[in-house]
Amino acid sequence: MEKSKLNDADKAYAKAVGAALKVEKDRTKLTFDDLAEISGVPRATVSRTLYGTGDSKISDIRRIAEALDVPLSKIWAAADKATGKK
Repeated sequence: MEKSKLNDADKAYAKAVGAALKVEKDRTKLTFDDLAEISGVPRATVSRTLYGTGDSKISDIRRIAEALDVPLSKIWAAADKATGKK
């Protein structure tokens, strides 16, 4: 497996995006398997995205957010706030 090429700021943002998605997942009480099935994103990718441990594709983040019925703007706003961005 290739090592992530993310810098520290990008890693922090990926974790913040994942945390925002995880809050929404917990709100819906969906399991990782449920979310994978509904979104069409492989379970391993869902897990990596929600834990912020990988360089997730925007298309995967969008599909997960749609499955959670949450606008991407809410996810970005939460990630911006968590990382001190405007």
